[in-house]
Amino acid sequence: MIYPPRTINRRMRALCNLLLAGTTLLFLLPGVATASCDDPPQPGVNWSRCTFAGADLKDVNLSKAVLVRADLSQAVLDGANLRNADLSFIKLSHARLNAVHLESSNLTGAILTSAEFHEARMSRIRADRAQFDQAILVNADLRNSSFYDAQFTEANLDGASLSHGNFELADFTSANLQRTDFSYARMTNARLERANLQGASLVKAQLDRAILIDANFRNADLTGANLSEADLTGADFTDALLSNATWVDRRRCRLGSVGKCE
Repeated sequence: MIYPPRTINRRMRALCNLLLAGTTLLFLLPGVATASCDDPPQPGVNWSRCTFAGADLKDVNLSKAVLVRADLSQAVLDGANLRNADLSFIKLSHARLNAVHLESSNLTGAILTSAEFHEARMSRIRADRAQFDQAILVNADLRNSSFYDAQFTEANLDGASLSHGNFELADFTSANLQRTDFSYARMTNARLERANLQGASLVKAQLDRAILIDANFRNADLTGANLSEADLTGADFTDALLSNATWVDRRRCRLGSVGKCE
């Protein structure tokens, strides 16, 4: 059917009005917001793609804030509240986040190289493929979190709590993991080459197919851990507890095994 020109014009005007009305409605709907870098720090603020490099944000409340792809490199966020915030792909290199609250936040793909997280509260976070290279996470709480394929090369996690976490494919090459708690953690295919795990707890940790070349497990507790098909070349298990651990050849270590699987 061929419409006359007037009918076509009316239809085009109607379509344009409909699209305009829909766009206006989108911005008026509750929960739909656009980023405004001029907004003050507050709960729920949208700072996506904003730049606050070197900013002093100590003790601010940014709970449930949206900072997707924002740049806060070298910013000071000590003691800040970032619970339930979306920090995916954020830049926080060399930032200070000591004693920060990041519980249940999203740090997927975040760049956190050389950032400081002393005693940070980071339980239940999602940080898959995040970069923590040379970061300081001493005594940080990272329990029940996901760090799939995350990078921790040369990071310092002395005394950190990482139990029940997902660290599959994570890279801890040359990291300081002394006294860390990896109990019940999933570390399948993780890389811990030259990592220092002296005194660490790895009770029932899944280390199958992990790369543990030259790793230091002195005095570590690997009770019930799974080391099947792991690469233990040069690894040091002096005084390590290996009761009921599953060894590289899938045999079960005897109860009371110390230093070697018997």
